[in-house]
Amino acid sequence: MIDAAKKNLKAAGERRRLRRVVADAGYWSAGNVAKKGVDSYIAPGRARQLKKIAETEHTRAAILNQVQTGDIDTVQAAEQLGTTRARVNQLLRRRRRAGDPDPLTTTMIAKLDTPAGRKTYKKRAATIEPVFAQIKHNRNIRSLSRRGLAAADSEWKLICATHNLLKIHRLA
Repeated sequence: MIDAAKKNLKAAGERRRLRRVVADAGYWSAGNVAKKGVDSYIAPGRARQLKKIAETEHTRAAILNQVQTGDIDTVQAAEQLGTTRARVNQLLRRRRRAGDPDPLTTTMIAKLDTPAGRKTYKKRAATIEPVFAQIKHNRNIRSLSRRGLAAADSEWKLICATHNLLKIHRLA
């Protein structure tokens, strides 16, 4: 998504670089969060549940540490995590490959929990959400008429273009 935004900005003739990305949980991915040259503020889950997600990640890390030190085996870890042994082994392999004791999710939650992070992430709701509300409520567009990815994409772009044109017309 970040690459697509950069491409669109370049095609529009914008010379400034994309430096900061603020997005909701739908855009959470390791690729988007770790993108070089971009300061990302992307919630790893619902904003209201970030504390719970952080606690879950902390608990999971503590249990995986116990498995790695030999205090418990994978069967006991699976019972404590409420998952399967295969999932515990998968988490352990991922952890060994990453080599980073602090998972990406925990790092992002800590970043969003700072005063600057809260202020930056709060701007997302004020800049993006009103567009969807205006399209849904004021123009009563609640679903797309065309089917198929290409058709739906073109219809959505037409809706957004007319939204922008209406704003320009009302200002003039």
